[in-house]
Amino acid sequence: MRMGQIVTSPSESARFCRTVARAVLHEESDVSMLCSELTTTDHDLVMVRYPARWVRAFDQLSSVADRTAIYADTLLYFRWDDDGRELAPSRTSVTRSAIDAAEVPPTVASIFSDYVNHYVANPRLDASLVSIGYAEWAASVAGDESNVLVAIHVGGSIAGLAVVDTQGSEWDVVLAGVTPQQRGGGVYGDLMTSVMQHAREAGQSSVLISTQSHNIQVMRTWERLGWRIVSSTITVHLERTLR
Repeated sequence: MRMGQIVTSPSESARFCRTVARAVLHEESDVSMLCSELTTTDHDLVMVRYPARWVRAFDQLSSVADRTAIYADTLLYFRWDDDGRELAPSRTSVTRSAIDAAEVPPTVASIFSDYVNHYVANPRLDASLVSIGYAEWAASVAGDESNVLVAIHVGGSIAGLAVVDTQGSEWDVVLAGVTPQQRGGGVYGDLMTSVMQHAREAGQSSVLISTQSHNIQVMRTWERLGWRIVSSTITVHLERTLR
């Protein structure tokens, strides 16, 4: 990270009616640089992510004057590497051409309506607006025709949806989930298998995904399908201290 890399998030600022920014740290020395920058920024909230192995970083961030540090979550990242083994059979899925783009935002809002994430950890944020943010994020990624959408339909409606960012060297599943009424019926496992199948067909040898550390049931599904944990990241909210 270089000085000046606290990046304003216009969408989150508008959603929560306060100035919100993000900072992603890549080197441990970035922590002290960020602490210095925080003394001059006027953002109400700065959301920071850094590798979980930096166990002293939270104490450093907590020491910044006029900022309250809130531990928000630990993200665990998993990766599937295609080793050529036969994939488990799954129910029929469809991709972009068979998905009504207008269905994506409300489906995502439904999927994540009760999801516990880093926004919920912050008492100064309106938790009821979180699912709206996921819907906006999904619509943004889905709006790029080069990215991948995978859906499973049950009874004529989307039961499971995955939104995959294909811009990097490996695919990144930014959102994947099942609507509340279809949970517990194996749809999620079928959805992730379909993502793997589509990646293989596209010649993509690896796929990334992440979730909060409490989401154990989902991680068990990933492990059963051959995904393996590769890294972990801490999220901290740095709130301007109220006076």
